[in-house]
Amino acid sequence: MPRLKLLIASALAAHMVAIAGGAAQTASWDNKARERSQTASSAALTSLTKGAVDQAISSLMEATGADPSDPLPFALLGLALDMKGRYAEAIDALHKSYRLAPKIGETALSIGFTHYLTHDYGKAINAWRKALEINPKLCHIYGDIGFAHLRQGDFKRGDEMFRKMIGCHPGSQLAYQGLATTRYLAGDFAAARKAADQAQSIAAYPPVLLLLAKLDVLEGDRARALSRIAEYAKTTQKPWVQRPMTGLGYPVQHDFRWDPFLADNFDNSYLLSARLQNLPRDESRRKSLARQGKVDAVRARAAAALETSPGDFYLVREMALIDLADGRYSEAAERFGEVLKYCPDCHVDLLHRARALALDGKSAEASALVRRFQRIYPGGKLSPVMVDIARVDPGLCDTDAVAPARTPVPEAPAQPTDGGF
Repeated sequence: MPRLKLLIASALAAHMVAIAGGAAQTASWDNKARERSQTASSAALTSLTKGAVDQAISSLMEATGADPSDPLPFALLGLALDMKGRYAEAIDALHKSYRLAPKIGETALSIGFTHYLTHDYGKAINAWRKALEINPKLCHIYGDIGFAHLRQGDFKRGDEMFRKMIGCHPGSQLAYQGLATTRYLAGDFAAARKAADQAQSIAAYPPVLLLLAKLDVLEGDRARALSRIAEYAKTTQKPWVQRPMTGLGYPVQHDFRWDPFLADNFDNSYLLSARLQNLPRDESRRKSLARQGKVDAVRARAAAALETSPGDFYLVREMALIDLADGRYSEAAERFGEVLKYCPDCHVDLLHRARALALDGKSAEASALVRRFQRIYPGGKLSPVMVDIARVDPGLCDTDAVAPARTPVPEAPAQPTDGGF
């Protein structure tokens, strides 16, 4: 038997033992129906491992029809439907699995991810805590809970959960990425860089690399930012392998390499490069980079997500970053203002809003925001463009404010200059 089929067969058998123990209903099985269900579920596992999600869903539909008392295909079906964004169907399948086998923590884990993906972070946290009650050994789930708190804007609790996960899994790339993200959003760039570097040392991951590039830009390290952007572009030129699902709390037999925490990340390296231009001087290059970043398509995806959850600060800021890359400075400034209302601890967006306001001609208001950030993190390193914005006297009316001086940067075709972020 080929190695992949052998691994899947043994994993399926192991999971069926767990299901049998949890459901305590072995004696009541219809053996022929259960055999058909297991055969179809095995085929679905093979399809999922190969990334053929639609094919897996078809096999799992067959499995649930063959034996509606088997919790496994319902659990797998919920995961597969989540991967396709069919969340209402996913939650229905997962609840059926949970009712059939309420002692399987993995099902509660998947229910939590479905709620997370629909932006119901409170329900996600409740489901994940239930999964921990069922199986306290699934301490990877602390990282999942940390991301839910992050999306609520509660960075303190998020950090606590990430550190708790590190306590039981010191090599957790996910937990260090979570710490890096909360510290970045809070504006603590030194702590964010330390955590992101640690995450990359455990396992190189393109989203962490892009975060490091953003930190380089914020701190004005143009050369390193360009290097990371080039590396990111090279890494993502063809489909890249997402992080193992084992890092989310799933067992090895369900490691389909799926990262639900990427679902709402719409920013990309081209849009970051567009924001980096020395504007308004390099307006034509900004437009070119925005087009290469498929800004219209990205905007449509972000708008669709935002329509379902208009008060989600993370979605609002993703749209604001797109606005900034797309030259919509007034809209970007307004959206970053909304972010700061929804998430007062998102201090990094004081700088983003300042950049948008400065480009919109509101220099004094922009200067006040940068100075506010500097009061929160005195002595912190900021890019030259931010230092220039801060030099404007915020007591002046915008109509009288002197435009911040800018140091000319040599042209470099298709590469960003040190203009902002």
